Amino acid sequence: MLFGFAIVMLALGLLSGLALVLAALGMVAVVPGMTLWITFPVFCIVGFLLAASQAKRRRCAPFR
Repeated sequence: MLFGFAIVMLALGLLSGLALVLAALGMVAVVPGMTLWITFPVFCIVGFLLAASQAKRRRCAPFR
């Protein structure tokens, strides 16, 4: 359940970033305000951290 929420947060963050890029290129009529500039990194970081927190710890063999 938490992993699904993490994917949604990550997707929203990437969508915000896409809106910023398309607005800078003039392809969409979106004014890149503070909301987009804040939601892009916050949603991406929170989504990644939530997804990473659900990973299982494994013992890996050392590199040789």
